[in-house]
Amino acid sequence: VYQYPRHSCVYTSARLHVYSSSCSAGKIASGSSSSECTACDAGRAPNVNRTTCVSCPPGKAAKTGSEACEDCLVGYYANGSSAVCSKCSDRFVAYTSGAASASCDECIAGHYKHFTNRKVKCSICPEGTKCPQNKFSSLDNLDVLEGQYRFSVRSQYVYPCPLPSNCPQVSSSNETGSCLKGSFGAL
Repeated sequence: VYQYPRHSCVYTSARLHVYSSSCSAGKIASGSSSSECTACDAGRAPNVNRTTCVSCPPGKAAKTGSEACEDCLVGYYANGSSAVCSKCSDRFVAYTSGAASASCDECIAGHYKHFTNRKVKCSICPEGTKCPQNKFSSLDNLDVLEGQYRFSVRSQYVYPCPLPSNCPQVSSSNETGSCLKGSFGAL
């Protein structure tokens, strides 16, 4: 035993043995001493040492015999243990690739997210608004263009202002204020 100030180390003859398979990419050894190799099933890939197959996490997929689980591309998703990434449909998108794309639950650009009959839907942003170009678009954060108004931030209907100079552009970060300060009344 060698003593360092406030530390001590004990040297032994024990060694850490890490087993690594000699199997080709995408395959694992059937046992620690076996020379027989087996391909991993779809949705699974070999671990680093190629000794066991591990399930692909959400946002990744692997076909039978794949060397590794691959990230899904933007616009595609995988729920986990998937053989392939599935394409998002009906105005939905997975904005990120890889582990974050376990589902398509955000709207594509030019659309906003809302709930209808307990289902999430994506609708085209109304004329007279500017849709945010991010995954968090909803009626609440649509910017109303100058010369347009709507009665509340929850309204999907936007109207041309009879006196455009009294209807400034309303940002989603501002209050509802459809009228220019000092103007009032039904539009």
